[in-house]
Amino acid sequence: MAHYPAAVTLVHAIEPSDLARKLAAPRVAGAPVPITFDGLDGQRLPLDDESVDTAAVTFTLCTVPDPDLAARELYRVLRPGGIVAFVEHGASPDPAVRKWQGRLNPLNRHLSGCRLDTATPQVFRRAGFELADERQYYLRGPIRSPACLHEGTAHKIRPGARSR
Repeated sequence: MAHYPAAVTLVHAIEPSDLARKLAAPRVAGAPVPITFDGLDGQRLPLDDESVDTAAVTFTLCTVPDPDLAARELYRVLRPGGIVAFVEHGASPDPAVRKWQGRLNPLNRHLSGCRLDTATPQVFRRAGFELADERQYYLRGPIRSPACLHEGTAHKIRPGARSR
């Protein structure tokens, strides 16, 4: 929160975890900008259409019951030209790893509440975003299934603007 640029005047936080909210409370209290908690899972945002400039999505789409609905809500509240910066773990491009992700999903959902195989780039594209700076990679270590990361930016293109 200390890294927000001076142009940021308000942060709308969406956080489903009570524990995460509790852990963040001291940083929220000391943040240089007001931070409001405006939802639990991003599927229904109490914000006006095209009222937000930028959004950050970090390791949350895996826990949202309907990630497509959450991405459509982001698209709705972002102004034309708005950007979503994201980093998420999710579906592997490797069919063998993806197969293991599918096998491990029921156990992982029970233990942690998250899916291992959310196809983050496709979720944003289905919502109408254009992706840029897209990277996909694995964390170092012996287990690849939960460690496939997707990061980049999703752009809400201005009406009439040319696609990249």
